[in-house]
Amino acid sequence: AAEPETQLPPAAEPETESGTESGAAPEDGELPPETVRALALSMSPDCPEEILAFVERYPEALPFAQYYSRYSRGVHRTSISREAQSFARTGRLPLFIQWDPRWGYTTYGSSFLAITGCGPTCLAMLVTGLTGRDDFGPAAAADWAEENGYYVPGAGTSWDMFTSGAQSLGLSVITPEWGEGPVLEQLAMGHPVLCSMMPGDFTDQGHFIILTGTDEDGLVTVNDPNSRNNSEKRWELSVILGQAKALWAFFTES
Repeated sequence: AAEPETQLPPAAEPETESGTESGAAPEDGELPPETVRALALSMSPDCPEEILAFVERYPEALPFAQYYSRYSRGVHRTSISREAQSFARTGRLPLFIQWDPRWGYTTYGSSFLAITGCGPTCLAMLVTGLTGRDDFGPAAAADWAEENGYYVPGAGTSWDMFTSGAQSLGLSVITPEWGEGPVLEQLAMGHPVLCSMMPGDFTDQGHFIILTGTDEDGLVTVNDPNSRNNSEKRWELSVILGQAKALWAFFTES
């Protein structure tokens, strides 16, 4: 069933009570952790400790913590029709952020989807972009992953979700040979490449990102489900491969 529409503000643009931009996230590294925590608690005194610890590590997500009190118990606008329509126009995978208030306060596995949900958020981007579905956003993907056993307690999202799981959703998947040439070949064919990342530029633990293409300078475009900032940058492929431990390329048979 399609996910319902409600009247929340757009993702990552929450309205403050005063109409100012006090809820805007700082650039990573601008604020020390104790300041990030204080700013979060000033607007949401009941914000859970795990969300506070998360935004201390990733200050870009500060608005998600600040609006916990306002949005976490309400009905969320979880529709992704806007993003699905955007892909139809631009041909680029939609960018979903795991801490988007439309779904980040729901649970996935042992925590909030905002914290543990990079895997289902990436799967939602792939399914939405490659199949045109507008009913498989991150919340739906997280529910589906848990129902089908792709969340492993104590470990996180199973890699099987991106092989047998993705195939059951209508995607074709291959494992490219390791190296810049094979990855660039997949991107040139319009096949997004999912990367499982080690600690580095994208994470301090483990993470999934999607390579979506290249620009005129040969740099790689990325959809990072935990960072709009990273998604707006352009990356040397060698840097990404130096921090990746597994790759999958996706497409549909048509």
